[in-house]
Amino acid sequence: MKRRIEPYSFYDHTGIAAHLEDMAARGWMLKSVGAFTWNYEKCEPVKARFAVTYYPRLSEFDPADNPDLASFAEFCARTGWKFVCSKAQMQFYVNFEEEPRPIDTDPELELANIHASARKSFIFPYALLLALGLLMGPLWLSTLISDPVSLLASSSQLLTGFCWLVLGVLCAAELAVYYRWRRRALEAAARGEFLPTRGTTGLQRFVIWAVALMLAYWLLNLLFTGNRLMLAAGLSMLAVYAAIALAVNGAKGLMKRKNAPRGVNRTVSIVLSFVLSFALIYGVTGGLLKLTRAGAFTGGGGEGLPLT
Repeated sequence: MKRRIEPYSFYDHTGIAAHLEDMAARGWMLKSVGAFTWNYEKCEPVKARFAVTYYPRLSEFDPADNPDLASFAEFCARTGWKFVCSKAQMQFYVNFEEEPRPIDTDPELELANIHASARKSFIFPYALLLALGLLMGPLWLSTLISDPVSLLASSSQLLTGFCWLVLGVLCAAELAVYYRWRRRALEAAARGEFLPTRGTTGLQRFVIWAVALMLAYWLLNLLFTGNRLMLAAGLSMLAVYAAIALAVNGAKGLMKRKNAPRGVNRTVSIVLSFVLSFALIYGVTGGLLKLTRAGAFTGGGGEGLPLT
C-alpha cells in the first residue's frame, strides 16, 4: 500500500487522469481517495486509461451504497469503464482497452457538471479562505515592513503570517486559473470541442514544501531557544488538530460505510468537530496551566525571566 498527498486541483480531471495512468504504468493502481491522501495498491505495471467524472448531486456525506452512483457505474461498465472509487462529487474510473469510448461525450454537459460540483466543494470554500488570506496576509506584510525586528524575533508570528499569506496566494491562483479555463472551455464547447484542464499542481507542491519548512523552523526555534512552555503548547496544539481531523474523518467514513443518511452524517460530523475542538483545546490549555503552576517549565531553578 502506498499513500500519497496529491496536489491536484478539484477540476483538473485531465491532469489527474494522466497522473493515475502514469502510476499504473509504474505498478501502482489507485484504490481509494481519502481526506488527506490518495491510496494505491501494488500491481503489475499496466497500460490503463483513467477518467474522472463529476456528479453534482453527491456529497462527501453520502452513504457508500448510493443508488444513483451504482446506476451510473453500471452504465459505464457497458463500455469497459470500471468504477474505482469516489470522493464527494468526483468519480474515478479505469479502462484497460487501447482506445476506449469516453464517458463524457457532450462538452457542454461536462462543463455544467464540473461547475455545479465546483460550487459545492471548491469555489465557496476557496473564496472564503481567499477573503481571510487577503485580510491577514497584508496585515502581516505591513508589520514586517513597519516593525521587522519584533516580527522576525517571533517564530510563531512568522509561521502564522506566512501561512495566511501563501493561503491567500494559493486560493487566488486556484480561482483565477479555474475561471480562465472555464471561459476558454465554454468557447470550445460551443464548437463541440473539449478543452483539457490545467490546474495549479506546481504551485501547490511549492506551498506544501514551503509550509513544511516553516513549520520545521518554528519547532526547531522553540527547541533551541529553550522555551519549553511554548514548545509543549505548540506540539500539543498540533496533536489536537491531528486528533480532531482523524476522529471526525474516521467517524464520517464509518457512517458512510454503514450507509447512514447524508443529513445524519453531516450533523454528527459537525457536532463531533465542535465538541472535540472545545474539549481537547480546553483540556490541553488546562493541563499546561497546571504544569506551569507546578514549575514544570521553569527549568528547575525557579528563576524569573531577565528584564528587557
